[in-house]
Amino acid sequence: MTENRAGCYVETSDRLFVQVRTWSVYSGAESTVRNMMTSLKAVTELQNSAIRERHWQQLMNATGVR
Repeated sequence: MTENRAGCYVETSDRLFVQVRTWSVYSGAESTVRNMMTSLKAVTELQNSAIRERHWQQLMNATGVR
């Protein structure tokens, strides 16, 4: 799912009936899509050619990933 499609999903879901928004399946799906949008933005930023080796080192140190 691309960032654009995820954004369309959020916009569409915001227009649903209030009753639907109380369903646990709705809140779970909405949460998943919103988290995915955040992740997609981060991945897009990480693909930037301006990111240097030192940035990757800082990111790995901050996240504890090796």
